[in-house]
Amino acid sequence: MFNRFKNISTYMQATIVLILINCIVFLVTLSKGATVDVFIQYGAMYKPLVQFKYEFWRFFTAMFLHADAMHLTMNVYSLYLAGKILEPIFGTYRFLLIYFAGGLLGNLFSYGLHGISTVSLGASSAVFGLFSTIVLLTKVFPHHKGIYIQSQQFFVVICINLIYSLSPGIDLWSHVGGLIGGGLAGYCLGSWQIKPQQKVISIVIYIGLLLSMFFIGFN
Repeated sequence: MFNRFKNISTYMQATIVLILINCIVFLVTLSKGATVDVFIQYGAMYKPLVQFKYEFWRFFTAMFLHADAMHLTMNVYSLYLAGKILEPIFGTYRFLLIYFAGGLLGNLFSYGLHGISTVSLGASSAVFGLFSTIVLLTKVFPHHKGIYIQSQQFFVVICINLIYSLSPGIDLWSHVGGLIGGGLAGYCLGSWQIKPQQKVISIVIYIGLLLSMFFIGFN
C-alpha cells in the first residue's frame, strides 16, 4: 500500500473512467434538453418511481447525472483530487467499493429522508464518501506527516461543503449519507490495525443504515 502512495499518479484508472462516464452522461442529457423530466428518464433519484415501480437501479444511476456544467465540474474535479490520493493507496477495486458504498448510502438517505416529489442527482454523495475516507487515512498511516496534513485539509473541505449543503436545492442528506457510507467502507477496507470484530460492527452499521433508510422511504 505505502509503495503505491509514492507513485500516486500511476494508479488512477477507475478515477479516470468514472470522470469520463460522468462527462459522457452529462453530454447525453444536455443534448436531450437537461430538464427534470430528462433527468428522471435517465435515472435520477425520484421517490415515486422507486416506491411504486420498484426502480431500485436509480440508487446507482443517480450518481452519474448532473444538473448543469458547474455541478459536473465541481464533482469531477473533487473526484479527481480524491481519486489521486485514494486509488493508489487502496487499489482500483477497493477504491470503487468505497466510491459506490458512499454513493449508495447517500442516495438511500436522500430517498428515506426527503419528500415524495424530490428529484436528486449527482456524484457528490460518492465524492463525500471519498472525502471521509481521506480524513480516516490517519488510521491507516498514523505516523505519515503528509497523510495527516491532507486529512486535516479534507476535514476542512467537508465542513465547508456541509455548510454549503444547507443552501436551497442542495441535497444535504445525500452528502451526510455519503460521508457515513464511504467512511465506513474506507475504515473496513483500509485499516489493518483494527480488530476483525470492529470491521464486522462497521459492516453491520452500514447494512443497518441502508435497510433503515430503505424501509423509511417506503413508509
